[in-house]
Amino acid sequence: MLTCRKITFMLLASALLLSCGQSGKSDLSSALLLSTMSNESEPVSRIDLTIFDFGGQPLRDTTVYYSKNEASAAALTRFQSARTNENGELSIYLPEGYYAFEIFSIGAGFELLVGAGGPESHFIGPSRSGYVDVWLGLLGYPPGSGPGDGGDTGEETGDGDSGDGGDSGGETNPVVYRDIAVQSSGLTGTVQLKNQSNNETLQITANGLWYFPTAIEEGTQYSISLLSSPEGQNCSLSQASGYASMSMPAVILECSTPEPTYKISGVVEGLHRHIYLGLTTEGEYIQVWSDDGSPRNFSFRSEVKSGEEYNIKIPSIPFNFTCEIENASGIVTDHDITNVRVICTEPESPAPQSPVTVSTLQLEGISYLYGIDYAPNGYLYLSHNGENVIKVHPDTGATYVVLQEGPDNGNPEFDTISGITVGPDGTIYLNDTELFTTYRISTRYSISVFLEQFVAFTAFDLDVGPDGAVYIADYGNERILRVDQQGNHTVVVDLDYNPMGLVVAEDGTIYFTVAQMDNVYQFKHGIVSRLAGAHGCGFQDGTGIFGTFCGPDGLAIDRDGNIVVADRFNNAIRRITPDGVVTTVAGTGEEGQLDGPGGEATFHSPRRLTTLPDGRIAVAARQSVIRIISPVDGDL
Repeated sequence: MLTCRKITFMLLASALLLSCGQSGKSDLSSALLLSTMSNESEPVSRIDLTIFDFGGQPLRDTTVYYSKNEASAAALTRFQSARTNENGELSIYLPEGYYAFEIFSIGAGFELLVGAGGPESHFIGPSRSGYVDVWLGLLGYPPGSGPGDGGDTGEETGDGDSGDGGDSGGETNPVVYRDIAVQSSGLTGTVQLKNQSNNETLQITANGLWYFPTAIEEGTQYSISLLSSPEGQNCSLSQASGYASMSMPAVILECSTPEPTYKISGVVEGLHRHIYLGLTTEGEYIQVWSDDGSPRNFSFRSEVKSGEEYNIKIPSIPFNFTCEIENASGIVTDHDITNVRVICTEPESPAPQSPVTVSTLQLEGISYLYGIDYAPNGYLYLSHNGENVIKVHPDTGATYVVLQEGPDNGNPEFDTISGITVGPDGTIYLNDTELFTTYRISTRYSISVFLEQFVAFTAFDLDVGPDGAVYIADYGNERILRVDQQGNHTVVVDLDYNPMGLVVAEDGTIYFTVAQMDNVYQFKHGIVSRLAGAHGCGFQDGTGIFGTFCGPDGLAIDRDGNIVVADRFNNAIRRITPDGVVTTVAGTGEEGQLDGPGGEATFHSPRRLTTLPDGRIAVAARQSVIRIISPVDGDL
């Protein structure tokens, strides 16, 4: 059975001790009185323990795990370790605190409360059971005995003095020095270590047991760091800090050589816009852009191991281009792959635009129009004067007010409704640009806040995506938002410029305009890229940067998946294929309201538009009219 004696040595601590056996109990009335020693860098106490099994045999050369502030030995997570010597003795230095010790993986252990000085402390008692018996005693002597009397425990006599045989005679204990050992493994070169406590270094050139040149005084704190590792190896240290003691563990240096990997790179030639390349074996896609057809180098971020296959593909070849890949696949050996070559042939000129006619739908009693969108019920929904929502039949021009601003009628009071879109179920969403709020209108025309005020700042356009979420061009915050049907918003992409018009294609690609840069962009595969435009005002059909705009604003998607653009300052309606080929649908560049063939008709600063299932395009003019663009042969 575990016994606790009142003895004197270099420590002041109270302990929770664990005996083995199922009925063993500690004597809770016993007390342990120990003296204190400290370290200059941090107050520590020296713990001297002798550990036996329940049969009375010392636990020789046994690893003991311990951790500060653990609830119990069974809960050890981030722990340190020390080993007993051939007599089962353990000596460690610990800062003040509560510690849990574990002896075997089966969980035998004990708890110890260490103090850096203070009043006499008491055992609180065991909290667990296991196959271990812990004694507190002087190192080098069996528990219960001390130097000088061959067995006297040094218990206090009636007058407080220790027994005759246990008196040390006042002699000063000799200074003890300890070597710092390093056990290295996996090393193929040279490593340099440093003891941060005394700035001493150690160079290790092989695997095995190494020692720092200078032993350090017992109780001194040490901290070993890694100064350098062999090229091509990853090295790490464990058990790298503590206090010098008989039971201090060796510092563990473990090195490994990662398997070499190699880069895949090459060049794209003859391209006048962007192209996506996919390293399909690694699931990585990159974008390569060339404005003028000059060669552009590329390199995938992912690297491939020796003996593995690589395979490069083009997910989508730009419209009218012909692109081929040399050395598109193969097996990686012992070097980088640098000879991949993507060769693209310059596209043909855009095909002539199909003939259209432009007509005017005059609206009675309507003075100022903003946003416009086509609804599943066959009507066009528009913002009138930025304050009311109206619906207009695209054939007859019949006009109905479906929602008036409040507050007298219970509806919100609007400032400027500039963006409006209708979902597949007929739900209407609109942005009040100046009051920074997005609303939702049900099919019964009841209105509610969809995105609370000030989330989007000066948001103009919005659209319902194929996932049912609403995407908003957040102009003032230079970003695009996604809002789910519960009103939760996330940032799809942060930009360095202000998005104006916005539309979402069936494949989830987001197209948006940046008027001040005269470009149309796309967000696809997680990458923002310029679809068309040349960073400057122009009026030219062409592909990519050779198709130019001047203040592009509203966008729509036609039935063939093309992007229709309200080219505001060119007073024209333009079309872009998903591959970046730009053509003019209608408008001459002159300002006006002339109806007729597309090549002769004129527009007055068109800003918002929408497409109809029959191929027509409806354009909202600032005046009280809607311009209708109709294909001559039924197909635009």
